[in-house]
Amino acid sequence: MTNLVRPVPSDLLPAQRIFLLAVLLLSGFANAQSPPSDWSAISSMGVINEIVRIQDIVWAATDGGVLRYDVTKRSYTRFTRADGLPGNEVLSAVSDADGNLWFGTNGDGLSKFVVSANRFESFSTFRELELNDLVADGDHLYVANNVGISLFLMDVERVAENYRQFGSLPRDSAVAAVAVFGGRVWVGTDGGLAWANLAESNLQDPQAWSTAERVGNVTSLLVASDTLFAAADRSILRWDTTLKRWLTEVPLGTVTSLGMYDGSVVALRKEGISHRLSRGNWTTIPFSGNVRTLSRDGSALWIGTYEGLTVLGDDQPPPLGDTPANHFYQMTLSGDGDLWVASMPNDQTVPPKGVFQFDRTRWWVHDRTTGTPSDLAVAVETDRFDQLWVGTWAHGVAVLDTQRRWHHLNQSNSVLRGITQPDAPTFVVVSDIERDRHGNLWLANVQAGLVVMDGFPPVLSYLNTQQIIGLAPGRDMSRLAIGPDDLKWIGTPQDGLIMFDDGGTPFEGGDERAVVLNTGFDPRLGSNRVTAVYSNEAGVVWIGTDNGLNRVRYRYDRLTGNFEISSWREYRLQHGLLSPVITDIEGDTEGNIWAATKGGLTQLKANGLLVLTYTTANSPLIDNRIESLLYDRDEGELWVGTFDGLARIQISGGSIKAAAPNASAYPNPLRLSPAASTRLTISGIPEGSSVSIFSVDGHLVRQLEAFYRENSVTWDGTNEDGRVVSSGVFYYVATDLQGSSTRGKFAVIRDR
Repeated sequence: MTNLVRPVPSDLLPAQRIFLLAVLLLSGFANAQSPPSDWSAISSMGVINEIVRIQDIVWAATDGGVLRYDVTKRSYTRFTRADGLPGNEVLSAVSDADGNLWFGTNGDGLSKFVVSANRFESFSTFRELELNDLVADGDHLYVANNVGISLFLMDVERVAENYRQFGSLPRDSAVAAVAVFGGRVWVGTDGGLAWANLAESNLQDPQAWSTAERVGNVTSLLVASDTLFAAADRSILRWDTTLKRWLTEVPLGTVTSLGMYDGSVVALRKEGISHRLSRGNWTTIPFSGNVRTLSRDGSALWIGTYEGLTVLGDDQPPPLGDTPANHFYQMTLSGDGDLWVASMPNDQTVPPKGVFQFDRTRWWVHDRTTGTPSDLAVAVETDRFDQLWVGTWAHGVAVLDTQRRWHHLNQSNSVLRGITQPDAPTFVVVSDIERDRHGNLWLANVQAGLVVMDGFPPVLSYLNTQQIIGLAPGRDMSRLAIGPDDLKWIGTPQDGLIMFDDGGTPFEGGDERAVVLNTGFDPRLGSNRVTAVYSNEAGVVWIGTDNGLNRVRYRYDRLTGNFEISSWREYRLQHGLLSPVITDIEGDTEGNIWAATKGGLTQLKANGLLVLTYTTANSPLIDNRIESLLYDRDEGELWVGTFDGLARIQISGGSIKAAAPNASAYPNPLRLSPAASTRLTISGIPEGSSVSIFSVDGHLVRQLEAFYRENSVTWDGTNEDGRVVSSGVFYYVATDLQGSSTRGKFAVIRDR
């Protein structure tokens, strides 16, 4: 293993850095331009929190936005942040006297859907609050939240009063339910019930409220005909208007939701759905499913589950076809355009749910119940035959062949190996998979090494051990990237970034080289925890860590093993990043580099200039915590996987096909003299190309870059050290963003 390194200073002088920072600050980089106009969002709306039915339309507040179901047309319409909602996690819903809908979110405020205009109006008054329940009474909207209730005046669209203490209940009690009945407003909290007469002059006075604390946690209130019901810890309660006190209707145990079915009260409890036939007479309705909430009006009972909508007393709606979660991690596209998503990150912080497949119409979930060897999916990639490879945490690789049959590669039938600390030979972790331009699959086999296979079933395969790739025994790998020069870049959670060269013989040993780039190699890296890597232009690698983004230009000579850094640019919070934690990096055919962070999305040009940042505050971005990026070259779309669904941005009209090369260099020959400032122009190259100038004996003289949307560069006749070159013949290689090259030559005459 050879490690010949010569780092050089950054390509930005201190004065240039100060100037760039000043430009960013003065331009207000976060809002410097309008974001791409074509945004859309896809989220899982299977978790239903509230149901409102208005004639033939069923509205559902969900964890992924608002779901509208047309009973007559049997069709769904979805609304997310991209459609005007202030936030996707919608907890509550109610209709007003005008037929408009009001929705309460979890921390993103209140929203009104104006049916006649088919649009949302949002109110930031309730930001940072959990809006658990809504009740409309004339022009009054009572908003139950996690610190009390608020009176919102719908006609003037403002908050009139906030009620934070109800009698002897603790101040700022979380309110789960609110109701208006018999001239009073009623609230259900985790400490009991409270109510106050609406004729009272000051409901902000705790003494205006009566309480019933012994009932315990109250989760739901329902007005059914002339009776008010409450779901408490151990029973259903009924308000007796004659005795003016709460009575036990029936001891059903814990009830989480009340609703109406065929004119009578129903209650949701762990054992099923109970139906009130008459006072004190309840029966159980046979129903199987993971139920979450019940509708409160209409003859049919609409049921919200963790998988979507279902109904008793009406025709069943079609399956929702959503994923079981709104967390989206590593993604890839198959040849037929389907999107495949891994359900887990490398650090296993969420429950495993297999692999998600999106066919542009609905989602399909592949897990152990459907034949996959494991639900612990952390990485996805396709091979040259469009077979899907899934890297798992503990079970090696699952492969879905073209006949839609699952196969398993592990330590028993391949070169994959298990972890060594602790020693667990059958615990095989594959944290990332990348395909090179020859069609070989490269697998980050954690604590074992870097594995290469020629396909499935593998005919050729090889394990580059930890020692070969420059890692100590037992150390982990997290991310992989492969550049157009076939260099492999291995991100690690503790040891920085590794440049690995297989010597051009991926299935043979003996000619490999590795270089470890860590904070000891160059402190500008900022952190040895590498979280994202991207390499698409010859000689440029983007490195994401938990302490910023780095753009590194390098030179590498395979014959000598000489590896040199020619420039290093750092991006931190002070340079415009939204968060220091970089989670993914992607490039597009428009010349943009996209950096995903835990605080939003950053757009840069290929030459390193930070252009824009996108957050939920200045764009339709679905959520600020971004976990993955994927660019679809055929459709010109950027997929953004977040903790609250998928955002999709239309970057261009589709793939950009390069025109036939028509590059030229002029003046040719180039005359260099002390008295003249003549420059060479290389034009007709693909937009945004990286241009390398070589001497006739193959030594790199100078590296240049065409700016975004420019197809030419100029050269002043100097090398990387700033010295004027000697007379001779020179070659140039222009490499576009897809790795295709255009070549040419020219002569230099140096006047002495």
